[in-house]
Amino acid sequence: MANITVDEVRKAQRAEGPATIMAIGTANPANCVDQSTYPDFYFRITNSDHMTELKRKFQRMSKLELKEEKLRASRHVLAEYGNMSSACVLFILDEMRKKSAADGCATTGEGLDWGVLFGFGPGLTVETVVLHSVAL
Repeated sequence: MANITVDEVRKAQRAEGPATIMAIGTANPANCVDQSTYPDFYFRITNSDHMTELKRKFQRMSKLELKEEKLRASRHVLAEYGNMSSACVLFILDEMRKKSAADGCATTGEGLDWGVLFGFGPGLTVETVVLHSVAL
């Protein structure tokens, strides 16, 4: 019986040449969705057209038009550590605290007194927490 290496198995599982490009093209569908229509698009995918109240909540959230810097801590933690489920929240809050201290802000909330935290989980689990900053 011949010995098969891990590299040989991996090579057999992957396409080479033009097939590689075709596989990449079909595996990565276009995912650009306008923010104002995102909730409707998203809920249609999950077959949840009956959740009209939840759709209205997402549409109100979309109207916030959050600036990119407001999501900086979240994006940084997810880029550095990946999705760690609930632990992400603690890392993001710590990242915001560190930035507030480095920038000389008066509070832990990047200079703001109040904030809101949204957690999205599997099966469209949405948790919301209202946060109050503390002085540094």
